[in-house]
Amino acid sequence: RFAPLYKNQFGTQSGTLYFSFLISALGFMVLTLIYILFKDQIIIYHQSQSSLFIDHYYYAIPIALFLLLNLSFEAYLQTCYNTIIITFTRQILVRLLTTLLIFMYYFKVIGFDRFMIFYTLLYAGNIIILAWVIIKGKGGISLHPKKIWFQWRLIRLMLTYCSYSVVSGFTFLVVNRIDILMIGMILDLDNVAVYAIATFLTSVIFVPGQQINKISLPVVANLFKEKKIDQIKALYKKTAIMELLLGGAVFVGVWTNVDRVYEMLPDIYASGKYVLLYLAFGRVFEMGTGINPQIMIACKLFKFDPFASGILLVVSIVTNLIFIPTMGIEGAALATLISIILNRLLRLGYLYYRMNMHPFSWNLLMVAGILTIGWMIGEFMPSFANWWVDVIMTSVVVSLWIIISAYLTKVAPEVNNIVKKYLHLP
Repeated sequence: RFAPLYKNQFGTQSGTLYFSFLISALGFMVLTLIYILFKDQIIIYHQSQSSLFIDHYYYAIPIALFLLLNLSFEAYLQTCYNTIIITFTRQILVRLLTTLLIFMYYFKVIGFDRFMIFYTLLYAGNIIILAWVIIKGKGGISLHPKKIWFQWRLIRLMLTYCSYSVVSGFTFLVVNRIDILMIGMILDLDNVAVYAIATFLTSVIFVPGQQINKISLPVVANLFKEKKIDQIKALYKKTAIMELLLGGAVFVGVWTNVDRVYEMLPDIYASGKYVLLYLAFGRVFEMGTGINPQIMIACKLFKFDPFASGILLVVSIVTNLIFIPTMGIEGAALATLISIILNRLLRLGYLYYRMNMHPFSWNLLMVAGILTIGWMIGEFMPSFANWWVDVIMTSVVVSLWIIISAYLTKVAPEVNNIVKKYLHLP
């Protein structure tokens, strides 16, 4: 949010990490104290269904610390427009190694105690990688704040923004975990495991949107500083198109092969098929509305974010309480879908009302049509006896349809430029 100010006025981001670590340390100590003091009350909610959590209660503390440090480094790299390493470490490296640990535990190569130790060290290793990237980058790591940071006007502005951001961020974090938490409380850990696999597959679909969102925030903040509102409106529509096209393409590819994917897993996980559908559709809808939250955070409308997140939390809790007892884990996924759609509609309406901005265009509608037809092609593709042949043939045909259609209709000029570059087209 403040990156353009620091870069332009101070020349560097000196001291940014200092305050990031300071605030993170204070928050970590307070929450850790609460976590320890209210141990008995927290355990009561999990004692009948989640004995593993109780037995490994204190592992949450180092994991939380390493996650916090990861977020601090990632935020710093994001302001430097270096999101590639963030994508690699969080979305690829961590997920692959976590999957490896899961398989090692499943096949009894390691016990659960060692699984937790390796899982904790995994995030510690991620911190080392991010720190190394920052040290080797321009300016390196600086933990020495300049005097300008201590000006009351700047401190007051940052505290106001941070107070809203903390509330919004905490609420959003709870919302992203409330479905799994309530499944654990109402059902059991077996259902949590099935739901977690579907969530993991859904996260793959959301990767393109996450990367666009990360790089967009400092860009939008800089455009607001320069008062280039028309460029923000254009960026809003472009990002919606790109996120829907890329994320939607991944969704179509995953869903048309969903039965084959679940064939690789134990039979118990097959019940997560429609959990994946609900969660994935929610993410696709979210990507189709573009960088709405980033625009609101980067301007004076940031105070609305905690309000919208609070409504999202209430809706999530109520819908989970309604649907989980009657529909199980599919009910939790449906509750998440409803919450995402209502939250995005609320943000869309408010941003349009206050700033006359919206992400919709004919090209966005054309992308939705291309993806729908791609899904129909995948559904009516003939099945092959061989697992690999079936997955590859379906994926290739669906991918070719989406790429060729997007290129010929020119719905996303960025895609056309990439195709021309690598295929050497005029």
